[in-house]
Amino acid sequence: MTDKLDLLSKEELKNLIRIYAKNIYALDGVWFQSVEEGSGMDKAMSHDKNAWIRFTRVEAKRIKAFLNLPDKAGLEGLEKALAIRFSALSNPSVSIFREGDSLIYRINECRVQSARKAKENIFIYCENSFSQYMKILLTR
Repeated sequence: MTDKLDLLSKEELKNLIRIYAKNIYALDGVWFQSVEEGSGMDKAMSHDKNAWIRFTRVEAKRIKAFLNLPDKAGLEGLEKALAIRFSALSNPSVSIFREGDSLIYRINECRVQSARKAKENIFIYCENSFSQYMKILLTR
């Protein structure tokens, strides 16, 4: 049986990956809103934080394996991994750059916050789950 992905062009595959990356945010958004409506903002934020920490850990491990990065891959490995994580592919504007001995990952325009603003929902603080990337790529 032919793999359906083999039938797609390189450009179609790239577009599909971006769609899937956006779908992660869409799923997170509808899940978050459901918890928010049923249990309130505090519960939604608590569950969201826990879910993102777990998801980011899985994502980092899979990207590390995909890129065949060594243990303790350093900032170079971290930079490669962050460049292809779903949020880098789905947000309209993301910057990744070095400043001295630091690596800066900045979401300049956040798809989630833009959607909340358009719906006139309150701004929510996004918990930083990047520590999972650092643990997996810098210490393991």
